[in-house]
Amino acid sequence: MSDSLPIPDFETTPSDCNSPQIQELNNLRHLLKLQRDRYTHLQILYQAVPDFISTAGALNPDLATKVENILHEQSCQQVEVLDNENTQLLGLQSSGHSELSFNEGLTLRKAIGLILEHKYKKVCDEFLKATSQNVNSVDGRDGCDFSVRPEDNTLVVLKKKLEEQQQKYLENVLTEEKVLEDIAKLRLENYQKCVMKNKRMSNGGPSGRTKTKLARETSRIDVFMERSNSLKAYKELLKDIKEQQLECESEIKHLQEMREKYKQVACKQFDQILKSYVEYKASLSRKEMMYKAYCK
Repeated sequence: MSDSLPIPDFETTPSDCNSPQIQELNNLRHLLKLQRDRYTHLQILYQAVPDFISTAGALNPDLATKVENILHEQSCQQVEVLDNENTQLLGLQSSGHSELSFNEGLTLRKAIGLILEHKYKKVCDEFLKATSQNVNSVDGRDGCDFSVRPEDNTLVVLKKKLEEQQQKYLENVLTEEKVLEDIAKLRLENYQKCVMKNKRMSNGGPSGRTKTKLARETSRIDVFMERSNSLKAYKELLKDIKEQQLECESEIKHLQEMREKYKQVACKQFDQILKSYVEYKASLSRKEMMYKAYCK
């Protein structure tokens, strides 16, 4: 494990702009523009109808009254939904839903078309008079821009990167916790066992050497005295001594390795690891504060 962790890189790249979140924002912007265009179209018609009705002689009086009643009913329905025909709103009883016949609708549509053409021509003339330009030659500009600003793109990308870094931070915290548990176990359990075993083996060393010398001298005496089983007993004893020697060397090597491992995770290195994580957490907190301040 390294002594320090890399600082998160929050620099945006062009590929980040093609993220699903950016695509979702673009789709929403397109939907809002379509709904706004539809609303503008309906609003123009809704404003043109009352103006046309108020023009004297523009429509048959009966048709004009019927259209006006329909407009009033629609306005009332925007305020309160009538349960049935007997429900009264503001002291007025609903007259039910009025509808235009096909011929009446055709007549009204043609009349509204004429008045809108007249208004359009009037607007074009006024625009030409004010700017000396044709209104159709000027690039149209949407009064309500739903496009995603570069700042918003940057915020989305930074949010995604922040979530990734937070996930990595949580993973590192879990790794740190596991390492600390291993260090504590090594320090409290394994190291104590190794120390006790090392002391026991160290204390048994002189005794073992004395026993070895005694066995060697006893074997020499037996060989010297030419007993019948002396040579065979000497070989077996020598074999056992070599096996014990190999086991002892292996145990000493294992204890030395355990001691080296403990040195590698001494308190000094543990403090460096902890300091690295504290610095990383402080850096991430500063990034989060900058992000929150920018959102405000």
